[in-house]
Amino acid sequence: MSIARSTLSDFGRSLTVQGRVVHALVLREMRGRYGRSSLGYLWAILEPLLLVGVFALGYQLIGRRSPPQGMEFLPFLATGIITYLSLRNIASRMSGAIESNRGLLLYPHVTPFDLMIGRLVLEGATFIVVFVIILGGGVILGYASPPDDPLMVLVTLFFVVLLGAGVGMLQAALTMNFPWIDYFMKPFWRLMLWTSGVFFTLKQLPMAAQDILLWNPILHVIELMRAAYFPGVDIYRVSYSYVGWWILGSAFIGLLCERMFRDRRKEK
Repeated sequence: MSIARSTLSDFGRSLTVQGRVVHALVLREMRGRYGRSSLGYLWAILEPLLLVGVFALGYQLIGRRSPPQGMEFLPFLATGIITYLSLRNIASRMSGAIESNRGLLLYPHVTPFDLMIGRLVLEGATFIVVFVIILGGGVILGYASPPDDPLMVLVTLFFVVLLGAGVGMLQAALTMNFPWIDYFMKPFWRLMLWTSGVFFTLKQLPMAAQDILLWNPILHVIELMRAAYFPGVDIYRVSYSYVGWWILGSAFIGLLCERMFRDRRKEK
């Protein structure tokens, strides 16, 4: 019993220390990115809102008066654009966390994993706040209806954050070991913008195209988000389990490579 208590006590102290480290890293990241100005926070809201406005105008100019399946413009575009931007930002920020904060690794309690988690907490919280502000504002102003299933919308929001974390860890692991991969990430994310269901639904595509794009987990979370948000929109050929396997697989590979990187650093 005493050994078990001692082990639990040590684990609790270790967890407390790591929590304080991550909290300090989040505060440092906020100060470094936004400084003392609120303009940085404002841009986090304005960027997806401007993109929604631009693409809504584009829909009107090409004669598409309404999104597919009777969805409303603002929530249709917002669920796609905000989800995509958040996944991209979480993954990109996490992948660059180690290189841009390498000096902090000299402190004994700071690990590469802590650096990535600090950025994940900040980006994930920003994503949820932006999502609520934009769609909540749309509901208040009459441009959008409330979500059909708020609980499943919340569940999907967390799946988005976890998927971004998994992809971010995998991207960080790849760029740590193969720096040249970083040059291909911007073109990759541009490709994802047009192939992840941001501006279309899966049902609009031919079956052959569906079979190819269904490998993309970002398409799954966007389709799941819209199925939770809009009444009468069923889950079609996508699943939370597929996204879950992507989260587990990418996080496992990322954490494994992070541990190898940490061990190599100690040897040096």
